[in-house]
Amino acid sequence: MNTLTLILITFGVCLASTSEANKRTITFIAQELEPYYFKAGSLGAQGAYYEISQELCKLQKIHCKFKIANFRIALEEIQNGKADFGGPLVLTKPRESIYYYSTALFSSAYCFYSTPKYFKKDIQYTDIKGANICVFGPSATELSLFRIKEALNNELNILVEPNTHNCFRKVENNTYPYVYANCDSGKYWQVHTKSTLQEMPQLGEKILYHLVFSKKSFTEKEIESFNANLEVLRKSGTLEKIAKKFKLILAPSHK
Repeated sequence: MNTLTLILITFGVCLASTSEANKRTITFIAQELEPYYFKAGSLGAQGAYYEISQELCKLQKIHCKFKIANFRIALEEIQNGKADFGGPLVLTKPRESIYYYSTALFSSAYCFYSTPKYFKKDIQYTDIKGANICVFGPSATELSLFRIKEALNNELNILVEPNTHNCFRKVENNTYPYVYANCDSGKYWQVHTKSTLQEMPQLGEKILYHLVFSKKSFTEKEIESFNANLEVLRKSGTLEKIAKKFKLILAPSHK
């Protein structure tokens, strides 16, 4: 190998290294909500949103870092630009004025769960009048439960916990008869903790989950780029593969 060739190779390696070092780094932050995003021991962050974000960052040619935090802290950090994006999140009018939203990623729902002691297969909303219902809050799940409460003439007692895990445990321990939570999270809890909790059909509310982005970190044009690349991941089958892996339902395409 002559001297010129060696110089050119070295120069090329230096350019590649500099390009990699200069890549933009953005931070994903969210609470633990299996199977969407959670910590799996020494493996660190895992879940559908972790894998989608990794693929999205590759297409955007940027680095992704991942953090787990309390739900309220996560939203505050995305709002003030300390973190750049997160999820899953339901679109609401107040939130839409604070964050940029991606196109919908997953179709899901909120469900009621109870132990065999309180389980009723053909339950109606009137059957839970006056009952104590545990819910994680503040959250869109809690707002959904408040809508149900209003429909029942406010004859419902809402007990708010700082995370869904607390609710699942307290219902299993008969502290509360019911928990209102994301259905996919409930199913994950049933399987991975061998829980006796059972989903009560017919009750609840359908929802769509999105990614949310900080308006301090991105422009509308950049969000268009993220959404375009999410569509690339959809067309390539990557989103469907991730959805199947975590037993989730992919939301319909916005196109």
